[in-house]
Amino acid sequence: MTKTDQTADKPSLAFLAKDEIKELQDDHDNLCDQIKILKKDMKDWRCTFAKQNDEHNKVLTDLREKLDKDVQNLRGEFQNLRAKIRNQLEETAGLADRERRET
Repeated sequence: MTKTDQTADKPSLAFLAKDEIKELQDDHDNLCDQIKILKKDMKDWRCTFAKQNDEHNKVLTDLREKLDKDVQNLRGEFQNLRAKIRNQLEETAGLADRERRET
């Protein structure tokens, strides 16, 4: 290869390098744009998830409070029933004692 052939190849090599650099820069820019979009999507998803999580936690808290109230009411009702049953048993036992004494 002569010196003139080498100089003739240099501008074409420089042009190829510029094209490749431009293509790489474009690819880099596209990837950066995609990353920005993905980051925004992730942020939006996190916000949506956080809102849904808060709503579900509120619903669960409300249900838990209602259940606790219902359980307390049932306990009170059972205590009343126990007291009534004891009274009835005592009355029945008292009547049975009277009946035995009378006979």
